[in-house]
Amino acid sequence: VDSNRILAARLEEQEAELARSYDAQKQMRERQVMLEERQRIVRDMHDGIGGQLLGLMMQVKRGDTDLGSVEQGLQSSIADLRLIVDSMDTAEEGLAEALRAFEHRVRPQAEAAGFVFSFRLDLSDDEPGPGPRPTLQILRVLQEAVTNAIRHSEGSGIAIVCGYGREGWIVITVSDDGRGLPEQVRGGRGLANMRHRLGTIGGALQVEPVETGGTRIRLELPRV
Repeated sequence: VDSNRILAARLEEQEAELARSYDAQKQMRERQVMLEERQRIVRDMHDGIGGQLLGLMMQVKRGDTDLGSVEQGLQSSIADLRLIVDSMDTAEEGLAEALRAFEHRVRPQAEAAGFVFSFRLDLSDDEPGPGPRPTLQILRVLQEAVTNAIRHSEGSGIAIVCGYGREGWIVITVSDDGRGLPEQVRGGRGLANMRHRLGTIGGALQVEPVETGGTRIRLELPRV
């Protein structure tokens, strides 16, 4: 009986050690994947933002200076750079923290344009993040949705709501109280690019009219 008890205790210790080793290896693999994603984002940043800034610099050197387009290009580059930083900084902290960081970034932009901005986050703080690159795609789509509302809605309010939908999917909506998206925007490349970004991470995008007037952009995202 004593021998069995000793053997059982040793077996339990070995199982616990194996479990700790497995958890450590899993964490190492997850960190390696995170590091590789961050390196890819840095390369994308070099090609994307770097190329855009180089184009603006060449435009200025040639004297082909349209101050409005230069300013818009710089603002776009700065906004994308901030999204990249937020996606990498919050990737390990979960999606809820990434969305809080986005709200912190975009609220001054909306309020400076004269909009009343509201934000509601009903996601659990334990909701895992999908990784730096998928998080960046989500934030870029949200930024585009807010930018469209500011530029085209002619409304006075923008609301972002983050929660859970069908079968546990994550649903994020960006709504305005304006006149609706113009046809050139609804059928343009902007929405097509937003759909493509979400499609690469298994998500979907819908454009819906708001019952009381305005437009709602609906993002549906699978949970990790």
